[in-house]
Amino acid sequence: MKYSCSTKHNLLFLLFTLLASIHADAQSTQNTAYSRFGLGLIQQPGTFTHAGMGGACVAVSDGVAVNYSNPATYSFLELTTLQVGTKGSFSTFSTSNQSSKVAQGQVSELGFGFKKPGSKWGIAVGITPYSSIDYSYRSETQLNDSVKANMLYSGSGGLNRAILGISRSFRLSKAPEKKGNQIVPSPDSASTALHQLSIGLNGNYIFGNINRTNTVYLDYSQYFTTRDYNNLWISGVNLEGGLLYKFNFSAKVDDSKRIRSLSSLAIGVSYAMDGSFMATYDRLITLSDTMNNRLYSDTSFQISGERGRLRIPQRISAGITWKHYNKKTGTFTVSADYKLQDWSKYQLAIPTDFNLDDGLTSSALMSFGVEYRPSLDMSSDLFHRMHYRIGARQFNSSLTINNHNIIQKGVTAGLSIPVIKSTSKLHIAAEYGVSGTTEDGLVKENYLNFSIGFTLTPSIFDKWFRQIKYD
Repeated sequence: MKYSCSTKHNLLFLLFTLLASIHADAQSTQNTAYSRFGLGLIQQPGTFTHAGMGGACVAVSDGVAVNYSNPATYSFLELTTLQVGTKGSFSTFSTSNQSSKVAQGQVSELGFGFKKPGSKWGIAVGITPYSSIDYSYRSETQLNDSVKANMLYSGSGGLNRAILGISRSFRLSKAPEKKGNQIVPSPDSASTALHQLSIGLNGNYIFGNINRTNTVYLDYSQYFTTRDYNNLWISGVNLEGGLLYKFNFSAKVDDSKRIRSLSSLAIGVSYAMDGSFMATYDRLITLSDTMNNRLYSDTSFQISGERGRLRIPQRISAGITWKHYNKKTGTFTVSADYKLQDWSKYQLAIPTDFNLDDGLTSSALMSFGVEYRPSLDMSSDLFHRMHYRIGARQFNSSLTINNHNIIQKGVTAGLSIPVIKSTSKLHIAAEYGVSGTTEDGLVKENYLNFSIGFTLTPSIFDKWFRQIKYD
């Protein structure tokens, strides 16, 4: 008799993680007035393993980390991998005459990647944030000499993305025979293909709700306070495809055919199709007043369960990664990405007249990052096995307010720290940046974002999915 099993605690941990990824709200919160528009702040693709490189990730494949930004990377996984990450931020918001500070953080990602050793297929499941809304601010308007209107705007919620992805790699040519002291091996092993092409597909279930409340109250007792509650529920599926092409430059080997140095280039493309999602809209307008220490409230307008469709536009991403390995000096990686999404195609269609955010335009994200790892030898000391990352990014958002395009710029740094003598790692990254401007009554944000995550893989002490034979 022959069957497969795993150690009990690993099996329970896998099951717990998968169940948690179904029920957990992975939404990432970042308080900012600019999340008031559209679907809020759209979370840029990439996980905590790429945060230190400015988020550059489309052409990055890691054997022990799941990269949801390009499903074609799943087939380059080497081991079954579990990963969980958190995000946080410290922000200072400034106008021309005042400022405020906000701090927040929460779990942002749960994922699981599976790769059977020797297989050309890779599979990934997980949950990540898609967008977030979190704002609260007030303004004042003098209606006449005696009456002033105070307006309070607040919002919360956002969308999440549950992912089920699959990928397969293909060998386009074989590595040539050794010629003198020169060969052209694969970056992973000399036995794999020189040119490799991988294709992948994500099925994304996007769901969540968006709450907005607008309150108007007058500093005059004979007027009522008006509150306008808006709630939008969204759910639906869209598809995302990816391609990754990798090839290697000539490498040098020693007399024992061990690689002394090599270079490789990877080109990646990811395309998220536009999607039409189910939308359910609720709206409630109330009038309230306080008389004789009692609160009186009345409903002046109500819509409940109005159904329609919401369209999220397509997204196109492209990236390139160059990697050089030298036995003495280590591994040096450079990566750059460009992502484009036309939010002028964003549309909410429901029978009831709804104040849709107009004027959204195309958004563009440019990312650049560098990674250095001194040694690939598992016997090296901790500092030589760590990954060191720096990067930068610029995000031209879809918002143009008072003739100002809202632009976000940031610089990043990060570390990946191995856990004992294994491929499991602790990942730490930080980003300092600026968004917006104080000109023409707008808000400027100085922020410090940080992320902490774990990638957990089998070790020599505790192997997963071991096969046991009984005769």
